[in-house]
Amino acid sequence: MERKICLLFAVLILSACGPTSVLDTDVYVADASVSADGSVDLTEDEEIMLGYESEVAAYQSEISMLPEWDGWMVEGKASWAKAYINGRHEHEAHVYVRYENQVLYSPAWSSEDEHFAALKYLTELQYPGWTFTFLEYEEGNQDMLVGNDVVATLGGTGISSASGHSIYLVYETIFGHEFGHTLGLHHHYCGGDPSDHCPENFPPGEGKCIMARDSVSFGPTENTFLLLTTGERPDDEIEAAIANINNRYPGQGFAPINWNDCGVEEENAP
Repeated sequence: MERKICLLFAVLILSACGPTSVLDTDVYVADASVSADGSVDLTEDEEIMLGYESEVAAYQSEISMLPEWDGWMVEGKASWAKAYINGRHEHEAHVYVRYENQVLYSPAWSSEDEHFAALKYLTELQYPGWTFTFLEYEEGNQDMLVGNDVVATLGGTGISSASGHSIYLVYETIFGHEFGHTLGLHHHYCGGDPSDHCPENFPPGEGKCIMARDSVSFGPTENTFLLLTTGERPDDEIEAAIANINNRYPGQGFAPINWNDCGVEEENAP
């Protein structure tokens, strides 16, 4: 009887005082379990989250972000847990490409291999240290996705978006932004207006960033979450890689004026 009471007390303590970034979020983290001896067994993801606050503090000091940036990151810990965890698993993704509408590229790609090589080059510039493999979609791929794998639909209409392991693209050069959503990254603005740098969503001192849709590279917040391997921002190279793809899009009747539109609707992140 005494043993059962101890176990119950341990569970209550875990529920009330455990790491809120893991147990109180809707990300895919299983609850910790209580061993027969009364000790708490943490899942791998829960162990990862234990380092969140100390790593944020160390990074804040290293890159001299505003002091309030550290507090903003800690306050939004639960909301950003998915991105933080994904950044500490494998840095690779398979992208299975299919088309909703035929894209009349002009000039045309010599082959899909050339096309996919251009997408890979662009994406790996935006995600330094990550490896992307672009493949033609085959029936059943949707049911075989693991880790960071996604299905990307090109030739879309309206506005690009992302949900789960699916990315919908009107212009494919916003892939880096939409893929960030699948990892758990949020917009750095409120509503659909990138100029609305509301304090709830915009990291203090962040500057320009892919998730604010005002840059082609990531800022320090994403470097923290995704462990991007360089602080450098090769924007000139990235913009050239984007132009190599976007300049093949003229005359597409289904494409919007702005290649950088994103239709993902989000609650305030933190």
